[in-house]
Amino acid sequence: MIPGRIISAMAGFYHVKAEGQTYLCRPRGIFRKTQHTPAVGDLVMITTDGPKGTIERIAERSTLLTRPFVANVTSALLQFSIRDPAPDLLLLDTLIVNCLYHDIEPILLFNKTDLNTKAEAKALAEIYRASGFEMHFISVLEGDGLTKLTEALAEGIYVLAGQSGVGKSSLINQLATTELAVGDISKKLGRGRHTTRHTSLVELRDDVYLVDTPGFQNLHLEAGITPEDIVEGYPEFFELGDCQFYNCLHQHEPRCVIKQAYQSGLIHPRRYDNYLILQQRLQERKEY
Repeated sequence: MIPGRIISAMAGFYHVKAEGQTYLCRPRGIFRKTQHTPAVGDLVMITTDGPKGTIERIAERSTLLTRPFVANVTSALLQFSIRDPAPDLLLLDTLIVNCLYHDIEPILLFNKTDLNTKAEAKALAEIYRASGFEMHFISVLEGDGLTKLTEALAEGIYVLAGQSGVGKSSLINQLATTELAVGDISKKLGRGRHTTRHTSLVELRDDVYLVDTPGFQNLHLEAGITPEDIVEGYPEFFELGDCQFYNCLHQHEPRCVIKQAYQSGLIHPRRYDNYLILQQRLQERKEY
C-alpha cells in the first residue's frame, strides 16, 4: 500500500494523488457498509493496479466540512471587498467564529485595491489589527497581491468563503494554475465534463491545496456554537487581562475589563459592537 490524498470525487470514484502520480480509485466495500464515506482531502492508503487503485484505509481527520464535503481543511480564506459592495463586517465576524469552531484558521482577504481604496483599506486594517488575524489586500481583477498571497500560504488545504459578489470564483480561477484531470471520471460514467457537480482540490504549490468551490455556505452562527465560542472569535480580548468573573461574557457584568477597554478606546468599536450582536443572536436562538 502507498499513502496518498484524495484530490477529487465524483459519483463514487476518487482521484488520489500518491507518490507523484494520480490514480482513479474506488473505496473498499467496507466503507459503504460502515457508512464511512471518503471525502476530498482525506489522507488514505491505496493499492494500485496500473492507473487504477483501491482505497484501503482512511486516516483520522483533523476537520470535516459538510458543505462542501471536504476533510482536513486547515485554513479559510475569507474574501470581502473593500468597496462595491461595502464589506459586511458582521458577516465576516460570523465566519471567523464559525471557522474557529471547526479549528480552521481564518485568513482575511480584502479585494478591489484597484478601485483606489487606500483610505478604506487602512480603516479595515485598523479594525482587525489587534485580532492578529492574517490579512491580505488584493486585486483579483489586476492580480495585485496574489503572488504574495500564494507564497504566504503554508502547507494545508484552504477553503474560500465570504460575501456574495466579491469575486470568489474569479479568485479561484486566478489562483488555480493547474487543471485537475476529472475527464477520465466523466468519460467512464458516460457523462459530459460539466454535467455533474463535484469538489476538487487545486494544487497551488507542493502540498498547498485550494478547494475549487466556495465553502461555509451557512452564513449564520452554526448549530452547537456557545457564548464562549463567540468570545474565541475575538482574540484581542484575551490580551487585556482577567475579568472579575471567570465566565464573564463581557456584556452586562460588573468589573469587566473588556467593557473598560472598549470605553477606553483599546478595542475597536466595530469589533465590540459585532460581538454584542452575535451574543444577542445566540441568546435569541437559545440552542446552547
